[in-house]
Amino acid sequence: MISELDSVGWESMGHASGPAGDVPGWLTGMASADPGVRNQAFSHFYSAAHHQGDVYPCTAANLPFLFEMADSPATPDRGSVIELLLSIGRESLDMDPEGVYFTPDGTESRAHVDALAVIRGRAEAFVRWVKDIDPLVRRPAIEGLGLFPGDSARAVEVLRGLLPGSGTVERLLVVRTVATVALRDAAVHGAAAGWLDVLAGDTRQVPEVRLAALVHRARCTPGELGDAVVPAVVGLLRQITPGEIGGGVDASCRAGAEPGVAEGSAPSPGVPPQIAAAFEGLERQGRVHAPTTSLLEAFHTLLDDRVPERTALLTEQLQGADPAMRYDAIRMARDLISQWRGDHTGLVVLLAGCFLSEDAYTCASVAEALGSLGPVSEPAREALASYIEATRASHGPHVWASPDRLVRRAHQEAVRALARLGDLRALPSVLTGLDEATDAWRAVQVTGHLSGAAGDLTPRLSKLLAEVDFLDPSQSMSAGALVSALGQLAGPMDARALTSAVTATVCHKQWHMAVSALNALASLGPAAACALEVVRPLAGA
Repeated sequence: MISELDSVGWESMGHASGPAGDVPGWLTGMASADPGVRNQAFSHFYSAAHHQGDVYPCTAANLPFLFEMADSPATPDRGSVIELLLSIGRESLDMDPEGVYFTPDGTESRAHVDALAVIRGRAEAFVRWVKDIDPLVRRPAIEGLGLFPGDSARAVEVLRGLLPGSGTVERLLVVRTVATVALRDAAVHGAAAGWLDVLAGDTRQVPEVRLAALVHRARCTPGELGDAVVPAVVGLLRQITPGEIGGGVDASCRAGAEPGVAEGSAPSPGVPPQIAAAFEGLERQGRVHAPTTSLLEAFHTLLDDRVPERTALLTEQLQGADPAMRYDAIRMARDLISQWRGDHTGLVVLLAGCFLSEDAYTCASVAEALGSLGPVSEPAREALASYIEATRASHGPHVWASPDRLVRRAHQEAVRALARLGDLRALPSVLTGLDEATDAWRAVQVTGHLSGAAGDLTPRLSKLLAEVDFLDPSQSMSAGALVSALGQLAGPMDARALTSAVTATVCHKQWHMAVSALNALASLGPAAACALEVVRPLAGA
């Protein structure tokens, strides 16, 4: 990484106190009128000079250039520049101010201290930017105003002054930022908390703003969280009108075009499909559909182990009129159920109630959540089976391989969730997946739960395992899943297929896979006796 930075001439850029020499061409690309050039330049900066949030000497040295770009009306994407400044500053604040860090080449660095000094020295810029006509400039500037100015009282005063006349999204940011200032500086804590109290009770404000004030007031004094707060939050949620401030799951999602994912796209060559799917899942997990989501997540964090109160809150979220709020509640409900013991039947039933045949986007998320919960999802068994039957009726018996990527994913996730419950109503679609080789790896992962259908599954799994190229690293994950599934089904035919896999992996010196196949054979017990002639010689390996 450092050699890459050196190659573009960082030494010509001077110290963090001010720029010297010419700006590297790829950095000026961030101010290009060409969106493609801009995107590439931002991506380059993040990967080279702010990789995974790291702050290097070169990162600090570039801050004056970034401030100049953010100030210039000629910069086409000033909001992204300010977001970059905000990210660098936030990461610098989170680092130990007395600590010494090291660059990848082993050089000692206190770049985070230098970076923070530059940003704090120019904090007045955030006061200017929060009044900009461009909302994409104002929003990151509001957050910056809560972190970097030295005069907290003035920062709170400026923030409070932004509330009248701002849009709802910005008012929510203002409320959160006032709480952030209060938590950072005890000198303004009392005044800020008092303002939040008044705002929470102000019936002239829209319910979203009152909800934000209530939640962030609780953040300021978490030890004083009383029994009345959850009912108050639930009451405000019921007053929110869907779609008023951008709520609602995007219409394109409901229509079947998953945002950010090309229709029918395939993984890059050499990339295991499981890896590609994992990254897609991370991208989906990061989506937020309702403006109140971050508020409610913060409130759940505050409530922590108060499971009954959190269950009451999630009950309202999952039954709310806003489809966006319901969608984002799916993840929160899954997290609560998986992290805390208790009788979660009510929440599982509510999750099952989110299956709507016309909304494959939400159905896919619900099914995935239920599948991750294992036996706890038992109360949703019939809802899963009904949804699978409905999609097969609507899209045909081969819906597992539907060309509509969103419909396909929703159906597959429901099938996988039902299969994990050992329900053979999932079998027809699982067999389709194995026979047609469309996302077969997804079907393989759940076959071990369908032991009652071993006669149908084992020949197909054996065939897929025989087709594995053990010299191709990209197939190792699929091979591992096939070996595991055959070990779970535990039959004589499994032993023959696994014995062949041992022979192939030993031949190609794929020892890791050989061990997996041997372990699977061991799990079969006496049923694997036919493998002894292959296994015995390996005792001396």
